[in-house]
Parts: sequence; C-alpha cells; structure tokens
Amino acid sequence: MMANFNTQTTGNTGAGFNKTYYDRSLLEAAKTQLVYTEHGQKRPLPKNAGKKIEMRRWSLWDPSCAMTPLTEGETPDGLSLAQDIVEAEVKQYGAYFTYSDMLDLTGFDEILSAGSERMGELLGTVIEWVTRDEIATGNNVNWAGDAISRNTITVNDKLTSTDIRKAVRDLKKRKARMFLRDQRKHYVAVVSPDAVYDLQSDPLWQAANTYVDNDQLYTGELGRLFGVVFLESTEAPVVKNALSSTISAYSATTKVVTIDDELSEAAQDYLDSAGAQVTANGQSAYVAGFDAGSKSITLTAAFASAPATGAKIVSRDGADSGIAVHQTLVFGQDAYGIINVDEGSIRIIVKSVGEGGFDPLNQRGTVGGKVMAFAAKILNEDWITRIEHAVTED
Repeated sequence: MMANFNTQTTGNTGAGFNKTYYDRSLLEAAKTQLVYTEHGQKRPLPKNAGKKIEMRRWSLWDPSCAMTPLTEGETPDGLSLAQDIVEAEVKQYGAYFTYSDMLDLTGFDEILSAGSERMGELLGTVIEWVTRDEIATGNNVNWAGDAISRNTITVNDKLTSTDIRKAVRDLKKRKARMFLRDQRKHYVAVVSPDAVYDLQSDPLWQAANTYVDNDQLYTGELGRLFGVVFLESTEAPVVKNALSSTISAYSATTKVVTIDDELSEAAQDYLDSAGAQVTANGQSAYVAGFDAGSKSITLTAAFASAPATGAKIVSRDGADSGIAVHQTLVFGQDAYGIINVDEGSIRIIVKSVGEGGFDPLNQRGTVGGKVMAFAAKILNEDWITRIEHAVTED
C-alpha cells in the first residue's frame, strides 16, 4: 500500500525543485499514520472500471447439515453454495495551501519540503480515519468492566486484560481468521495512548510482555497478550459527548431545558440531527429544537421527573457520565478491505506562482495533495470486536 507517489508540476518551479525529494517527504509522513489501513485486505480497482467494486464472500455451511448418517445406497440432498456480496465505492480526498510570490523569492525549497511533509501527514491521517471509521461501525461490541452499554460506562470501566480475553474468546467462537507472520498466528488490537497507559498497569500485561524489541512482528508493536498483537495509534476512535453541560433551568410545561454553557458547534450539529437525544439524571428525551442564543433545548416530551438545577445533561452519543469513551478495535485477517485504484494513489500537485488560475500579478502558488481514489469496507463483521471503555484522564 502507498508504495509510489506521483508529483505533478506546472510552470517554472525553479532550479532547486526536486520532485523525488518532495515525493519521499510525502510518503514518509503518510506512512507514519498507516495502522488501520496497513492491516486491511488490499483490493485493487482496475482503471476505467467504474467507481464501485463488488467483493464476494462464500458463506459457511452449518455442520449440522452433514451430521445425519448416510443411508446405504441412498444419495442425500445436495448443498447449495451461497455468497455474500459487499460493495464499496472509491472516493477522492484532498487539500492544498497557498504561498505568496514573496515566499517564493525567499524560501521556495523550504516551502515545498515542509508543505509536502505536512500534506503527507494530513492525507495519511485522512485514509486512516476513513478506514478506522468503517471498522468502528461493526455491531460486535463489548463494554469494559461492569458497563452493559456505552451509556453506562463510568470512569472505573477502563481497559483490562479481562476485556482482551473476552474479545479473543468472541473472535474464536465466530471463527475469525488469524494473521500469520513469521509463523506466528495472532489477532491485532489497535489502542489509543490513553488505553495503553491503563493496560500497562495490568499485572497480566506486565507479566506477559518481557520480550525484547527485535522480537516484534510489526513496527510500533507494544506487546502481546492472549494471542493478540497490540499496536498504538493516536487516531484510535474516541466518542465524546457532543453536549456535556449542567442545567441552569428547566420547565416541564414548556419542555425547555436551559444550560449553563454556550452551545459548541459540535453540540449544535448534534442537536440539529434527526433522532438527537439528551440525558439527565438517567432519563432520556428526544430533542425538538434548540436556540444557541438563549442556550435552551426544547424536548419533544417532558422528563418524567424534573432534573434539578445543576444536574448534568449530556448527549446520547457518549456515556451518560459525560466522559469520553475510547474504542479498542480487535480484529482478524481479512475482516475488512481497502480499495484503491493503483499503488501510489496519493499525489502531490505543485503549481508555481501565477499558474493557479486568476492571478494577474503572479502573486500566488499552491501545493496540494490528493488521494486519487480510496475506500474501506468491512468484509466480515464477525471477525471484528469493538471494546468500549473509559481511560485515566489525569
């Protein structure tokens, strides 16, 4: 994945411009982000073959269908092959920045090298997010500690070796295929730095991870436990409450909740979405509307029991306690796939001063990066388990 990067330039880019160097800068920066993307099944999409690709997975037969002993001389009914079809559509992603002719005169090479590195980091993160967000949509969820749902997670429900053991049990029961590297079979777990901090305090983790660095299977490997290889990613999914505030006033008659804090952009987007819910004192209610100016939320129906002034009110996308919920994804080989048109689908595009469209005084140039075509898709949901948990935040 991402073996080659192409550079397109227009105009006079100057004698000091070396596209190979800038391509390499882009590549190295992008590679630092590829954790989820690196472990997906690679599926090419031939050029000029449309934007969609169909992937077929043969369904397994239930062993019970062959458990009846054969009758001598009598042919049993035959079985039928069945396929599940998964479809993915590639999309483009990109960004650019503008530099002035003055910078062009005083530091052109520096602009390109710094810009290429940062563009590579940006686009590497983009394809990681696309892949991560797809994997995180799986329906197989375990909650850490005593929690029975995301909304019941508390600060005490941190990731432990017990949660990992449960995830391994579930994957094995669902016959998840294991990765095989250097003759070692294993699943992969991607954890956030905060989750790593908690997990490394677990006695079982400490006892199991005493091997030396040169025994690692992957770059950035943190350790292994119960047949799982752990990789750390700063891009591990974290679900935060779009709204987390306290109630300053509540009217059951008008069904209006007034909150103490200003409504953030994320809170406004959430409250404006279909089916938005808020929770206070363990009671949930749907949102009919909100007014950012008055910091008020109108409910479709009043709370059964009026929450007191000063009570916590949160959105239903996170835990009721208002804490951030971290997601550790544990998966087997071929659980999901990534699709790109060709190897090297990230490109850097440089346009020198005066080449970027309407620029009568030749004052602007641009450096851009584009993911030519990319998609990620779950291939076998049974082979992915998501652990939702709290982390130590101080």
